[in-house]
Amino acid sequence: MFRKWCATALVVSAVVASAPAQAQSGLGIIGMELSFGHVSGDASATRANTRIDVALTGAHGLQLDLSLSDTDGRTLGTAAAHLYMTPQPGQKYGLFATLTDQDGHDFTFAALGVEGRVALSDRLTVDGHAGLGYALGGDLDAIFAGAAARLQASDRIALRAALDIADYDEASLSAMGYTATLAAEVRLSRRIDLVAGIEATGRTGRDDLSADPAAFVGVTVRFGGATDPVRDMFRTPDPLRPLWDRPLR
Repeated sequence: MFRKWCATALVVSAVVASAPAQAQSGLGIIGMELSFGHVSGDASATRANTRIDVALTGAHGLQLDLSLSDTDGRTLGTAAAHLYMTPQPGQKYGLFATLTDQDGHDFTFAALGVEGRVALSDRLTVDGHAGLGYALGGDLDAIFAGAAARLQASDRIALRAALDIADYDEASLSAMGYTATLAAEVRLSRRIDLVAGIEATGRTGRDDLSADPAAFVGVTVRFGGATDPVRDMFRTPDPLRPLWDRPLR
């Protein structure tokens, strides 16, 4: 049911995004993104998400995300909200909340955290986030954090490196999960980006899992949005990614 609801919402977002820019301004929407991609490897996954950026004031905004991911037959839908501020040029900070539900199973995971982005130069930005998550009515919780750097190598090519970690300390699971990512973003047109790269997902600790290197490719379609990379939309953390091989509860 949740998968059908998410799929419908993604289609509706695409229709709204294709409306004239004047209509977006009237709704307070300053930018939208639709992304689709596939990850190969043992932890292969298909992903789709939409992001909407809404201006609240000149320095404050609200980003809303809706995503679907299917990993090894497990379908997860995630809704997220990012409340952020841009106090001065080159800085963006915020709070985020997420709710993830597994289709066909009684599993819901909630998370809260902080995030930020700083420009180190006119071409280099760094991101960071940290948060807490727990399964509603279950026995899984996590402390997670991550960092990323994005270099605008040329007018059309950007390079991104990221590392996300999550600590799980339960009787049934004791490990630290990680996902390391290297990606290139190629601007094909004013609205369309091609994204390709590699990622490795694994765990260390008692319930370890050898790293699974995987290649991924995707496309992002943009409607409006900031031209300043610092004001680009935040990425929603995924602390459940290193648990692709385990039942969620």
